Amino acid sequence: MKRRKIQGTYSQSDPRFGFVETPTGEKFFVGYRSRSGALDGDFVEAISETEGAEGKTAEAKVTKILARTRKPLFWTFRKNPGKSYGFVFLTVPERQNVYVSDRDSNGALDGEAVSVSVEGYGKDLSGKIIERLGPADDFNTEREILVRKSGLPLKFDSETLLEAERFSESDDTSPNREDLSMETIITIDGADSKDLDDAISVKRTPDGFELGVHIADVAEYVRENSALDREALRRWTSAYLSDRVIPMLPERLSNGLCSLHPGGKKLCLSVFIGIGAQGRITNVRIAETKINSARKCTYEEVQSWKDRDGSHPLPHGEILRLVDDAFELAGIVDMRRDAEGRIDFEIPETNVELWPDGEPVAISLRERKASHRLIETFMVLANEEISRSFSKLGIPFVYRVHEPPSEENRADLRILFKKYGIDLPHGDFSPKELREAYLRMKAKPGIPPIEKSLLSRLSKARYSENPLWHFGLALQYYSHFTSPIRRYPDLQIHRIIKETLRGKLSAERKRHYVEILPVRAKRNSESERRAEALEREIEGLETARFMEKEIGKEFDSIVVGASKFAYYVRIPNGVEGAVFLGKRADEGTFPEFGTPVRVKLVRVERAYGRIDFEPVRMKHAPKIQDPAKRPKGFGKKRRQPRSK
Repeated sequence: MKRRKIQGTYSQSDPRFGFVETPTGEKFFVGYRSRSGALDGDFVEAISETEGAEGKTAEAKVTKILARTRKPLFWTFRKNPGKSYGFVFLTVPERQNVYVSDRDSNGALDGEAVSVSVEGYGKDLSGKIIERLGPADDFNTEREILVRKSGLPLKFDSETLLEAERFSESDDTSPNREDLSMETIITIDGADSKDLDDAISVKRTPDGFELGVHIADVAEYVRENSALDREALRRWTSAYLSDRVIPMLPERLSNGLCSLHPGGKKLCLSVFIGIGAQGRITNVRIAETKINSARKCTYEEVQSWKDRDGSHPLPHGEILRLVDDAFELAGIVDMRRDAEGRIDFEIPETNVELWPDGEPVAISLRERKASHRLIETFMVLANEEISRSFSKLGIPFVYRVHEPPSEENRADLRILFKKYGIDLPHGDFSPKELREAYLRMKAKPGIPPIEKSLLSRLSKARYSENPLWHFGLALQYYSHFTSPIRRYPDLQIHRIIKETLRGKLSAERKRHYVEILPVRAKRNSESERRAEALEREIEGLETARFMEKEIGKEFDSIVVGASKFAYYVRIPNGVEGAVFLGKRADEGTFPEFGTPVRVKLVRVERAYGRIDFEPVRMKHAPKIQDPAKRPKGFGKKRRQPRSK
C-alpha cells in the first residue's frame, strides 16, 4: 500500500486505540502510540501506514493536529492523595491525562467517572470537570458514559417543549383531507412500542387488492424553521436503546399527537397502491387523510392469528379479514420481489432483556417472523412507489440509495462463492444473480451462516438527492417515507409531498429544496451512523455484562470470522467473541469459517464490549484454510441496519 496523507476526525473508541475517519468515509485504525496527542473529536492529519486486510481496518499514524475538539471527554478521575489536584486519564497505558485542580474538580471523588472540558493544550493538558456520572466501575455509569459520548442531545429546550404543547388533535391546515375514520385500519408493532407512525389497510378489488399505508402526518406539526424543526435537525434521528429511546421529537408528538394509537382521529399521509395479478402495480394515489386505528396489534398476536395456534384470541371479523388478506397480499408481493432479485439476508440479531434496574437478565437470538416480514414488505412497497412517483415528476426529493459493490468487493464475493463451488459472473453482476448464487449456496448441506460476511462486502446504504437505485432491494427508486417520527429524511419528503398535493410547490420552493437537500442528505447519513454506533456500543456493553457471570463455562460454537491475531466464534444465544491465537494467524493455522468449536469463556472486559474464549476441543477435525486464500474482509463484524 502506498503511503499517503489523509485528513479526518479522530475518534477515541477505546482508551487503547482510536480511528481517523475522512470526510469521504474512509476509516483508519490508530494505536495509542500513533495518536500523537490527538483527543476524541480532533481534526487531524495522518499518514496511512498499512493496508486493511482480512477484516482489519487500514492503519494510520497521526502527524498533525489541525483543530482541537471543544466537546467534553469522558473517563475516570483520580485524586492525588494529599495534593490539591488530580487527573482524568484518557489512555491505557496512562500516558495521556488531563490535569484538574481542586477548584476545577466539581467535587469529584477518586474513582468517579466524569466529563471534562479541556481548557489548556500546552505540554500538559488541563481542564475542568463538567459533570460527575457516578462510580466508574458501576455498570449503569458505563452505559451513561456511552450515551454522553455519542453527543446525542438528551433534553429538549423549553421553547421546543412549549411549541409541542400548543398543538391539539383538532389542528389541521389541509383544505382537502380525506376522512378515513370509519375504515378498518390497524397498526402492527412491538408490544412495548409507543411511537406508532405507520398503519395499514387492505381491501379486495375486482383486479386484486388495494393496499393502504397510512403514515403519521408529522409535517403538519413540525413546520419548517420552527423550534421543533430546528431541534429535529439537531438530532436528525431517534436512537433506540434497550433501556430507553433518545427521540427526535418531544413525547407530546412522538408518543401522543403523531402516534397512531386507537381511540381518536389522527392526521396521516396515505399512499393507496392497487396491486393486481403477480403483484403488478396498477395504480398509486397519495392523499392527506385522517384515520382512527381500530386496534394496536402486536407482531405476536398477528403471527398467532395467521397460524391459528390459539395462543392469542382471534379478533372480530373485519380485523381478522384484514390480517388474512394482508398475509395473502404480502405473499404475492414477495414472490414478485424475489423474482426481481431482492437480496433478503437473514442476519442473526440478539435481543437483550433487562431487569427494571437496567441489569441484563437474558440474551437470545431475535426471531424474524412472518408478521415482521409482512410489515417490512408493505413499508418497502410504499417507500418505492412514493419515490418512483416523485422522481418521475422531476421534483427535488431525498432518496435512500445503495450502490453496487465496488470492483474489489465483487472480486471478494467471487472468491467467497467459489470456495463453495458457485461461480459469480465476471465484471458487474445484478442483485438477482447475487441472490441466486446465495440461494444455491444455502441449499448445500453443511454450509455455515455467511450472511454477515456477505453483508460486509456490500456498500452501505445512504441518503442522496439523486435516485441512484438500491442494489440490495433491487429497486430503481427508493426513499424513506414511512417513519417521520424517528427519521428526518422521512419528515423532509413529507413536506415536499404536502406542498405538491396542495399546489404550493412553486419554482422558488423547488430552488430552495435543490439548495438544501444535498447538505441534508449528507448530514442524515452521518447522523444515522452515529445513532447506530451508539446502539451497537450499548448492546456490546450489556452483552459483556451478562456474560461476566458465565466466565469459566463451556459452550458449543461455530467459527464466524478471523483477523490477524484471532478468530471469532458465535455461541447458541448469538453472542460472539474472540479466540486469540497468541501469534499472527498468517504464521500458523486456524479453524476454517463454519467449523464447530467447543470453547470456554475466559475473559470479559465490559468497558470495551470485549468477550474472549479459548478452545476446549474441536467437535470435528477442523479444516485448515490457507490464509493466503482468505477473501479480504473475511470475518469483519457488521450489524444489520435498522432499516433498509
